[in-house]
Amino acid sequence: MKTFRINPNKPLDSLRKSKSGFDSRELRESAGKGKIIHELLSKINSEADIEAVVSFYTSNGWIEENKKTDYIHFLSSVVEKFPFIFPGKEFILSEREIAGADGAVWRPDRIVKGTDNRWKVIDFKTGREKNEHKKQVKLYTNLLSEAGMTVESSHIIYIDTERFSASLTDVL
Repeated sequence: MKTFRINPNKPLDSLRKSKSGFDSRELRESAGKGKIIHELLSKINSEADIEAVVSFYTSNGWIEENKKTDYIHFLSSVVEKFPFIFPGKEFILSEREIAGADGAVWRPDRIVKGTDNRWKVIDFKTGREKNEHKKQVKLYTNLLSEAGMTVESSHIIYIDTERFSASLTDVL
């Protein structure tokens, strides 16, 4: 079997233009924005965290200064729209590894402790809804149940990086 490397910073000519009409630079920028938003969401436990988290990522060069307010407004709207995902640090497990019986390791974006020791599984995604996303979240739910945790619900938050909007898909 041949092995080869692809330099992600130098796209192949055939990938410069996608069928949707976006050039590869736009696609990379959109993917980068999605990764930044995902990272920000993993650091926010409540609305009180938003400004400090965005300021940190701005001062470290991840967010352009002229976009800082856009990120603060967007993240505030996500917290306002889905408050059950951001109840405060003592109720959230972010990016914690779960080992399956087969030895595979999985990492849900967020597990939120609710009342009566019941849990919610949250995964953040960018792009279009895909059935594989639901399968992934169902797997997280099953693994946590097998570990003795009571999972009351599981959700996917889809982030539209172009419109700075978010929507919820219930999985369980």
